[in-house]
Amino acid sequence: VPSGTPPTLDALRVHLRLQLPEYMVPSGFVFLDSLPLSPNGKVDRRALPAPRAEERITRERLAPRDTVEQQLARIWEEILGASALDVRDNFFDLGGHSLLAVTVMARIREAMGRRLPLAALFRAPTIEALAALMRDAHAEVHTSLVPFGGTTTGARPPLFFIHPVGGGVLCYAELARLLGPDQPFYGLQARGLDGTSAPRESIESLATAYVKAIQEVQPHGPYTLGGWSLGGVIAYEMARQLRAQGEQVARVVLIDAYAPTPPHATDPEPDSLQRLAMFARDLMGLSLANLDLGAALRADLEPEALMKVMLEEAAKSGALPPGMGADSLRALYRVFEAHLRAGRSYIARASSGPVMLLKATETPTDLPQDGGWSALVGAELEVHTVPGDHYSLLKAPAVEELARRLREALGASR
Repeated sequence: VPSGTPPTLDALRVHLRLQLPEYMVPSGFVFLDSLPLSPNGKVDRRALPAPRAEERITRERLAPRDTVEQQLARIWEEILGASALDVRDNFFDLGGHSLLAVTVMARIREAMGRRLPLAALFRAPTIEALAALMRDAHAEVHTSLVPFGGTTTGARPPLFFIHPVGGGVLCYAELARLLGPDQPFYGLQARGLDGTSAPRESIESLATAYVKAIQEVQPHGPYTLGGWSLGGVIAYEMARQLRAQGEQVARVVLIDAYAPTPPHATDPEPDSLQRLAMFARDLMGLSLANLDLGAALRADLEPEALMKVMLEEAAKSGALPPGMGADSLRALYRVFEAHLRAGRSYIARASSGPVMLLKATETPTDLPQDGGWSALVGAELEVHTVPGDHYSLLKAPAVEELARRLREALGASR
């Protein structure tokens, strides 16, 4: 909605390229007299018109220019089901997601003989950038830290958000975008997702590794840490370790995370089928009931047999992307199982310092309203509710409210 004469599309693009990374600059712009609003005064996204052809900025396609770019383009086209890719196209804008990212990196290892951590695709999400990374024999890509936007050159200290039980961090992409380009935001991704290394087995070891990783970006506090679900638990332990080092932690942000309680007789270890059901829900957003598994899945089957059945049926249903191999899925499951065990065996200790809990309104009645954190942090716990359930908080529209609450909290602490 322009305040005066609308700028040209080229002028808008030039301006935004000074403010945003290339992949965040829109390809189309629509000028309106006013934004359509819903009855509660928020922008009604469904009522926004799609750009017409003349409102889109087109650019001449930049085709692959050497063997490395050509090989990457073939892999991307096969995995994404696309054709005639521009080497500047962003993998995630083309429909890429965490499962496809795992598949792409596995295919690069097979076809090109180059092992890169999964974080490389987040840091270099275009064919052009990834090819440049692969040509540099001395290039190092941090296996844990994944930058989502913003730079450390601004006045705002970075935010560090830790992966949930599945180990990936793409779930934070929209939250990072909504916090704005001037807010540095890093996700901490788990070891082992690419199957080339073993996952860490305890919350304490995860926290220790991630403390070391964030101190490469920010050597000293105050730190702001956060995480969704198990990621919040790891962030809490990181804060405890940092304070033990004499560092200051400004805030721990827990997104629908619950304080762990030690396993006991009334909380038995989940069997193989239960673990697989949890994995399917976490990985694909699916209940096993959504798959046509019939009597094929039984709790007495060996994990390998269970995995084989689920892989076949999930691929048939379209829940898994084409080309998702059994080895890649097994690697993700090993990470999931390791983190599940880590969460169950972790005994959280009381700690001081501000803790902000952003809790889903749609919560099972048998779970504590304070997430169980009051007993650990006392009066320093701040609880906010966000409409939605555990799995929808980081998706629109709930993530917009979550981002607003987080912006307010961060603004108040500066």
